[in-house]
Amino acid sequence: MKTCLVNLAYLDPSRIGGVGRIAYEVSRLLADYAENSSDLRVIFVVNWRFAGEFWAWLDHSAIIVPFITRHDLRLTLWLLKTEVVVSPLFGIEPFNQSQALHVAGMPDALALDHPELFSAADLTYRQSVYFHLAQAFRVITLSQDARERLLHHTDLQPEQIAVVALGADTQGAAEAVPVPNLPVRYLYYPANVWPHKRHDLLFQIMSHLWEQQPDIQLVMSGGRSDQDRQTLRDLAAKYNCPSERIHDLGYVDDAQLITLYQKAEALLFVSQYEGFGMPVLEAMQHQCPVICAPLAAIPEMVGQAGIYVDNENPQDWVTAIIETLPEKRDQLIAAGIERAKQFTWAKTRAGWADVLASAGISAGDHSSSSNKKIATTAEHIQPLLEQVSRIANLSSGSRWKRLIALPNVLILQLRLLWQARRYRYGD
Repeated sequence: MKTCLVNLAYLDPSRIGGVGRIAYEVSRLLADYAENSSDLRVIFVVNWRFAGEFWAWLDHSAIIVPFITRHDLRLTLWLLKTEVVVSPLFGIEPFNQSQALHVAGMPDALALDHPELFSAADLTYRQSVYFHLAQAFRVITLSQDARERLLHHTDLQPEQIAVVALGADTQGAAEAVPVPNLPVRYLYYPANVWPHKRHDLLFQIMSHLWEQQPDIQLVMSGGRSDQDRQTLRDLAAKYNCPSERIHDLGYVDDAQLITLYQKAEALLFVSQYEGFGMPVLEAMQHQCPVICAPLAAIPEMVGQAGIYVDNENPQDWVTAIIETLPEKRDQLIAAGIERAKQFTWAKTRAGWADVLASAGISAGDHSSSSNKKIATTAEHIQPLLEQVSRIANLSSGSRWKRLIALPNVLILQLRLLWQARRYRYGD
């Protein structure tokens, strides 16, 4: 019997994004494998604060144990004696100490290509994550460009790295919903406020554009802290951008995102570095023309379905918006729809399935006994996960409350681990 741990320790299921969607697809794939195989056990390790959300996220059919700190993982590994660890997010952290066979996701080589974008502490952490990739049996990245950069910077061998792209088709039956107070005409940029996302360039472009077309506005979205919002206000002031023409929506859900793409004049994708570039695929899928620079992995996604500009020349972007976009808009929309069809989540799952098979993980023959074992174990863990979830809700927003709650969480974790161990050994 083989045991596989799925490493979701650093994932917040409420805000998954592109890479988080990989985690979802891989998790569902492995949960299906477990339900259809008598000789495979799959156990999910999640952050204790999101245990209840993961119970719903994984469709109430997964065996889940909470992660508290990296120190308690030794107990998890010792009790469960796992043969394979699958980490679909960002390297093998926090399972560095495991001697299991590792299959790890790594979206790009950003911190190695652009160390200047990170604080000293963050850079040290990220470099250690890349360093530990050498332990992996296989590393899955998102593009050929990302693969080449990882080979350039690390000790990984070519046979260790597989490329599996993201999908552009939507999850489930997501449908567009209205977004209040959208301007009639706007350019759209969805991105967190990270240095490589180049919001400074964005405001330079808009400043030049508004000298000629003051009626078109700017809509942005992405995760925002108070500091991020202040950074955006400072950049707008620096480049004399009128605040009334700027709409920063913060985080938006998938249904709102569809509307924002569909109604935009274009996606103004000013990012200087992407291991993949999910927004360009989303935009093409939802009939939104793409204006971007041919940097890193972006051309692999866009192909000939976008307008390419000089990333360092704001006026080149303005020319593309004012002159090229109106002339080629219909052509770009049609080409974008066809381009996006080449990227599907079915292909993503198939790519991961191939790599997992090389690590000895596959569905096997249908087993009703496996279904029964999962259902029985799930009945035992559900009330324990609900208790963890209640504690997490009561202690949210306060570090001291979380510290006080940890002894109770630890007791629940041990009980969940014991149930997972019984499942692992077929007791």
